[in-house]
Amino acid sequence: MIAVLGKLFPYTLLSLVTAVVMVTILFRLVNVPLRGSLLTIAMASLLLVLAYQGIGFLLVALTANLRMATSLAAFYTGPALAYMGISFPQMGMPAFGQFWGNLLPVTHYVRLLVGQGIRGDDWPAALPDLGRLTLFVLVPWLLAMIRIGPVLRSSRYWGRT
Repeated sequence: MIAVLGKLFPYTLLSLVTAVVMVTILFRLVNVPLRGSLLTIAMASLLLVLAYQGIGFLLVALTANLRMATSLAAFYTGPALAYMGISFPQMGMPAFGQFWGNLLPVTHYVRLLVGQGIRGDDWPAALPDLGRLTLFVLVPWLLAMIRIGPVLRSSRYWGRT
């Protein structure tokens, strides 16, 4: 676990810097008024990064194959732009689109970002999306940690890419 966390830490920092730059561009340079809590947006950004890292780690742990995990990640996240509810409202989507959109952490992040940044929701309104993002962090990480031990100890997985 120390090796995994050590590998992911620089990417976590880089992703957080990217999120800060994104929010700065949106709310300072483009002059979209920030009506909600910047701290809530920052927390959600950290949770989003940790959620996707956990999902990636879980896919690697489940498949024990980096190429397969990458393919599954593309399949899982590919529809994100269509199903997260920005270009087309989620409430107008068929049930499958709503279901798939809710399986993506970015859906809940963008919902929170719009609520906090543009609509000016108070921070308690962000709690459901923060809770969902927290589940997206906890569940994949816990499942991956359970699975990765046997994978690393079994010689039949060694050398597979």
